[in-house]
Amino acid sequence: MRGSQPVVTISEVFQSYEEDYKQLIQQLRSLAMVVEGTAPPPERLTAGQDMVDAHERATQAFQQMEFEVKSMGSLGATLAGKLKEYKQELLASRSLPRSLRAHAGHTPKGMLRSPTARLAGRRQFLAELLDLGLRGLLAISTLSLGFVWAGSTAFQRGLVELSTQFFEAASAVGYPSALLWQRGISLYYAGRFKDGASQFRRDVDINSSDTEEAIWAMLCEAQQLGFVAAQQQMMQVGKDPRAIMRLVSELFAGSGQSAQRELEAVASVLPGDKDSFYAALYLGLFEEAQGPLACFG
Repeated sequence: MRGSQPVVTISEVFQSYEEDYKQLIQQLRSLAMVVEGTAPPPERLTAGQDMVDAHERATQAFQQMEFEVKSMGSLGATLAGKLKEYKQELLASRSLPRSLRAHAGHTPKGMLRSPTARLAGRRQFLAELLDLGLRGLLAISTLSLGFVWAGSTAFQRGLVELSTQFFEAASAVGYPSALLWQRGISLYYAGRFKDGASQFRRDVDINSSDTEEAIWAMLCEAQQLGFVAAQQQMMQVGKDPRAIMRLVSELFAGSGQSAQRELEAVASVLPGDKDSFYAALYLGLFEEAQGPLACFG
């Protein structure tokens, strides 16, 4: 029919999350090769830290797939086997602590094989990794990841205060607090704007190209300082690879006059599409940040 808009089905949404999941699993495998290889300790440690982040995002993508399958009705039953395989694959990918512990006792190539030299080499190698923060990395256990999952689930069910407690528990048992962007969102909706802004600003210290962290920090500060003051001190970050988020950044920074019109156009088409979701979400948050009279401006 001429003039009709294409419709994105639930199965297409599932496929989108599935594509993200597969890419993240492939990334985990590539990073594992670095961790288990012979690269210098700093490079291997960085790869290990990246594995933690990739595993978390893969877990979130899998959870979204589960949610979509539940909403598909009879169609979802045909995907049960695939989900089971993905779940087993995800569980098997939790090999970071085990791999790093193995490397802590690994003898580098070329080292003399005498017991004394081997022991000295292992101690030196372990000391180097510990100096780089391996002790904290090894503390990221299944328990801490479980707390993150519980916090995300509680938030999705509207239990905001409970979600903040789970995220703080994750941090307490070793999960890097600067990576807990989910905690920042929970703090925003719990009305703890100062703590939320602090969380997002720490996140940007770790990832200086994350547009969303800068925006959420600004949203928290707008509730404390007012929209104009928060906008003036909005953090500058690197170029986001997502075109839709570059538009959102221009909107909040006030640097793009046409950004709002473009986002409104994106939000009005392809319901269920990722870009449409982000456009609608941040347009709403933008008005919220300006106060209750923004819609009458």
